[in-house]
Amino acid sequence: MPARDPTGWASLKPLRRHLVGSIVLVWFSIWLNSGTLAPYASTLATPEVGEHCGYLFNWDHAHHIAQFRMLEGAPYEEWEFCVHLRRILYPLFTIAFMETLGFDWGGVLSNFLIYALTLLGLAYFLNKHVGRDAAKAGLWLLAAYPGIAYYGGLPYSYTLLVPGFLAGFLLLEAISRAEHWKPAMGYALLMGIMFTGYDHYAFFIPATGLVLLLRRKLFWIPPAVGLMALPLVIVVITLVYGFHADLFKVNHYADVVNAYLDGGDLQVWAWYLKQVPMIFLDNLLFSSFLFLPLGFIACWILNRMGPRLPFTRAETCLLIVVGLLWAFNNFAPPYEGYKGWQVRGYWIARIYQPLTAVLLVYLCRIHQASVERGGVCQRNVRIVLGIVLVGNLLTSFSGILGFRPGHMVLNMYYKHAERSQEMLTPKRYVTYMSNRYYADNLETHGKRPVGFCRENSR
Repeated sequence: MPARDPTGWASLKPLRRHLVGSIVLVWFSIWLNSGTLAPYASTLATPEVGEHCGYLFNWDHAHHIAQFRMLEGAPYEEWEFCVHLRRILYPLFTIAFMETLGFDWGGVLSNFLIYALTLLGLAYFLNKHVGRDAAKAGLWLLAAYPGIAYYGGLPYSYTLLVPGFLAGFLLLEAISRAEHWKPAMGYALLMGIMFTGYDHYAFFIPATGLVLLLRRKLFWIPPAVGLMALPLVIVVITLVYGFHADLFKVNHYADVVNAYLDGGDLQVWAWYLKQVPMIFLDNLLFSSFLFLPLGFIACWILNRMGPRLPFTRAETCLLIVVGLLWAFNNFAPPYEGYKGWQVRGYWIARIYQPLTAVLLVYLCRIHQASVERGGVCQRNVRIVLGIVLVGNLLTSFSGILGFRPGHMVLNMYYKHAERSQEMLTPKRYVTYMSNRYYADNLETHGKRPVGFCRENSR
């Protein structure tokens, strides 16, 4: 990607209307998906109901509260059960907001700030390395992205999932272009800091190693991997020896490794393997909330007939790693994971959401190339991006709008209410896609974002 505008942050001034507009949009998306409207809670069969205002929370709510209780110096018994303790970046960033404004408003306002910074960072990268039209498209596509709506209204560490994989991918692009080892190592360290917010290391450490291998920078790989691991290692050592925390209660990937080592019932394994093609299509489409993958496929086809932009090295490597991790999870022999959890199947497409970073940046690059090319190519790409934008907006605001197809898209991203491993016929799959829980919960508890308590609350 050749540099287009080397003038720094001042180069974003022509984009200020798009920046302000997209930030306002993402703030509305977060707020209108908070309270009883939060999809990560409301797509459950029986979400937790808050005592004060009747807002809805996920079943893991106590685990997310425990992170803050640990930082506040609460007794060991109040937080030792938490399985998220290693994801310390979010509670460290937001604890001042929480203590000042309370858990609900403190979380929402801190999420406002996090996503404003995310939009700013994406705009800077695209404007500098791709072009101004790409930056405009990227701002609106990200602001409308349902992955923000899904988690953003809750004060959970999952808020850093989207900023984390976007930052990881942009840093991967920076490493792929770095001419000297010092800046490359700095990017690796920044990536490692993001791993203390969410567990993206399974994607970005192998992708970084692959990028450097393709660049023939073999001597850069060990220090880069070490720096990416360093922040998380420091966090783990601090928690284990300073707080005496047990961080090794759950390890889903260890269960998969053991499955390959131990083998299993061949008949059951064959039963799983028959579902693999349909699972692949499901996970591809719904890990990024349907419209972005469909837009990517359409633009890839248009690109073959038009500008013929190749994938960048970073895009290629991340696509390969995501594909390999998907195959590792879904071709595994049968196993019984923690509480019966499987990291395979239709229900957990969310694992592969880092793919979104490639899809989003690729769409923006195609848009920039189509603008420069003009004519039919530009018109067709704009139509595709318009459909993606409208589809994502309808999905992001499907709770407040009562838009049932949007409920379905949110449900298929993470079907955590029903962790089914059954064999699905096409007819049964259509039934499986439906989500009655979201609509039922909104009817039962009302459509009340943060700031609107239930009438009988004190």
